[in-house]
This record gives sequence, structure tokens and C-alpha cells, in this order.
Amino acid sequence: MHLFEACVKHRSLFKSVCISLQIKDDLTLTNRYPLHPGARCKVDRDCGASMCCARHHGEQVCKSRLIRGESCYVPDGGLAFSINQICPCDEGLLCREKSAPHRRERDFIYQPERKSWTCQVPKA
Repeated sequence: MHLFEACVKHRSLFKSVCISLQIKDDLTLTNRYPLHPGARCKVDRDCGASMCCARHHGEQVCKSRLIRGESCYVPDGGLAFSINQICPCDEGLLCREKSAPHRRERDFIYQPERKSWTCQVPKA
């Protein structure tokens, strides 16, 4: 196994950004440390804590998991989902409607984006 560290001066951040890589004997390349938001990834474990690997314009990148109160939804799938994805709610949170009236009292409401859904603490 071989370890390498690469640093590049980031123009807009005015600091160096470094990554550590390890090349295994079978020539596979892996990240030695978790990646930051926006970094390319393949699976969730490539990313840092409270992050997931999700698509942004079709490319898999590390994104932050949603926190309490943030808008969330469970997508139906299809082309839009395959091009852009969001992370699920952070650990211990559920994606639910903010204040859903009783089912029998609610009329049918078309919610293509489900903006009334947020990450919430589960009810006991």
C-alpha cells in the first residue's frame, strides 16, 4: 500500500485544500480521510459525518444530511431523481408532514415538491 497527499491552493478560499489518498496493492485508489461537501464520491462512507453521497447534476458528490426543520421529501424516482438527489434526514430524524390534518378531513392536494414535509424528531 502506498500513501500520497496532494495539496492545491484554492483561489477563492485563500488556503490550501489537501487530500490524502492510498493506493492499494491491487492498484485501487481510495480516500484515506472522509471527503468534504462537494467532493466526488462513490458511496456514503466516502463522505464525512452527517453527509451522504448523492447526485448533483448527475455527478455523485458529498452532500450534508438534512437537519431538523429542513424541507425533505421521499422522491418517486424517475429521471429528475437520477440527476439530482438530496440526502435523507440526519440520524434520529424522520421526514414527515409539518402538520397533517386527519386523513378523513383532508381533501386531495397535489404536492409535486412536498414543501410541507420537514425533518422531525419521531413522536414517542
